[in-house]
Amino acid sequence: MIVTPRGDEKEWRTYEPGNCQFVVINLDTRFCERVLGESGFRSQEPFPLKDEFGRRDFCLEEVIRSLLAEHRANEIANSVYVGLLTRQLVLQLACRYSAIKGGRREGNRQKLKGSKLDRAVEYINANLANALTLEAIAKQAALSPTHFARAFRNALGVTPHRYVLERRIERAQFLLKASGAPISEISYEVGFSNHSHFSKAFQRLTGTTPGHYRAA
Repeated sequence: MIVTPRGDEKEWRTYEPGNCQFVVINLDTRFCERVLGESGFRSQEPFPLKDEFGRRDFCLEEVIRSLLAEHRANEIANSVYVGLLTRQLVLQLACRYSAIKGGRREGNRQKLKGSKLDRAVEYINANLANALTLEAIAKQAALSPTHFARAFRNALGVTPHRYVLERRIERAQFLLKASGAPISEISYEVGFSNHSHFSKAFQRLTGTTPGHYRAA
């Protein structure tokens, strides 16, 4: 793992035989500062990362592997999940590779109840066929994405990504039984851009394939 702050360009070389595969992630400073501010971190300078070379960080690796998998899948249905992973990446970098101080501000301890929760849920249900992002959903509740994700899970017991996925599969189940539309068409109607990814998600949540579900 190599972590480096913005500034002068750097160059690394590998002398390992054979092909070398690596992932490069560039984080926008303004985005990082926004996420840190939402989470109550305080700093006198913009996202002060420290140089780190050759460190093994299993927690950070897991987040990056998940981001890479979502990037390769290129599935719009998982945009909410990508938003959560990216924020988790920023927070882990801040905790492990910077000197900034944490500590929650009282004003940030917002809760997701009543009308705020209703607006977020209604927005999700009305846009299952579209690309849903964590930012857009959080906006309905007038909360920052970081606080919304935490408050949503506290309120409903699942992450926004899981909730969106469950609603999409529920909608697909209804359409599979109530219409004769092709499965590929239904997958698009519930927000999946790829029939294969839809089938995998459907089977993961229901234990059966869309075709078997329709025939049962």
